[in-house]
Amino acid sequence: MRIKIFILKLIFVLILFSQNSFAKNLPPGAGAGDVPDNVLILLDTSGSMSYTTPQNSDSFFYPSAMAVDANGDIYAAQQDGYGIKKITYDTEAVDRSFGINGIYYGEDSCGANDVRNMQIYNGYLYVTSATKNSVFRINLATGDCDWKEKKVHQAQSLSIRNNILYGFGSPQGKKSHVVRDLLTNKNIKKCKQSDTPLYMNASFTLDASGKNMYVWDYNTNTGESKIYRYPIDSDNCFKKFPSSSVAFSRQKSIDVINGSKHTISKWKVSGTAIDRQIPRMEAHPTNDDILYITYSADSSNTGSRIFKLTMNSTRDGGTYEHVGEYSISQQSNAGKIFLAQPRGITIDNVNNRLIVGNYFRHGTTILDYNLGFIKETGGSTGTTRLEGAVDAIKAVVTDSSLTAGVNFGFGT
Repeated sequence: MRIKIFILKLIFVLILFSQNSFAKNLPPGAGAGDVPDNVLILLDTSGSMSYTTPQNSDSFFYPSAMAVDANGDIYAAQQDGYGIKKITYDTEAVDRSFGINGIYYGEDSCGANDVRNMQIYNGYLYVTSATKNSVFRINLATGDCDWKEKKVHQAQSLSIRNNILYGFGSPQGKKSHVVRDLLTNKNIKKCKQSDTPLYMNASFTLDASGKNMYVWDYNTNTGESKIYRYPIDSDNCFKKFPSSSVAFSRQKSIDVINGSKHTISKWKVSGTAIDRQIPRMEAHPTNDDILYITYSADSSNTGSRIFKLTMNSTRDGGTYEHVGEYSISQQSNAGKIFLAQPRGITIDNVNNRLIVGNYFRHGTTILDYNLGFIKETGGSTGTTRLEGAVDAIKAVVTDSSLTAGVNFGFGT
């Protein structure tokens, strides 16, 4: 009987970590009399088993996209199907009235899987999902997903200005964008799929006026990052950007700035953009000349920064400033702001705040429009999945009331 109880508990533990562990068939053993059962437990120590699980209620599980509502409350898209979580700004407590106990999961084309970008507009949360190839919205009053645009190839970024939604995926897909009038709830079909900006990848934003679209491009060959500007026409559409050689020589007005040399054509940033670490951008809500960018310069995260770019009126030059030092655990303050691969960024235009998702810190960093520190939430590193699995298994196999007549073996 004790063996049966033990086996049931052990099965429960293994199921708990089934996504990251595996077990072989049990070696021979009668489990009767003086012949004990032999149990071999194997744990996978690679990949996501090194991920940490946040302990605090105001923490997020690797936040990758951010949004903020009219009350200033914060929404974060979490990695690996952990859904979109909401916390209140003032108390930093989970709002358990949202979704299922504070988290929206959704399903099918409304599923919150691999969410790359979000924005709240007029009581709706608009979302892009790369794995679901969809752009969808959640009615925050009812919690229902009441609209979805399917087959937007690897849907990445979105931005909303003047009641027009722009959502983009990969240019390689047959359906690479959606442009939608949110007043009529109809797509603007004049914006041709073939006119998707040439350098559109995972990051763009619209300026405050909604008349200019800014697109980030990273050249893996030269190691240079560029920000291109695409004017929005009277039909709320854009034109495909020509090749860079033509653009620089014949259409210099559409280039933005070079942050170090103050010349036109490109803004250089050293380092490498890695998967899902491509910078995110947001525009100042009232000033067309200011952009905010999250950036991690390389895979070691030592260049984790928040940039503020200020262009001159003719957009042929400008200046930039930045904040950020790399740390997973140190607390930020007015003198030092610590970041660990910042990814999502959103604007709270009611309270004049920037909300930045701090990926490896499991929380948010909140700044004013001049990059001054206000506060941070979350930040608990918790324990890794592997540590949690080991602790749970130890709790079972060290219980003497359950382990009589069993020999254990462990491996990785």
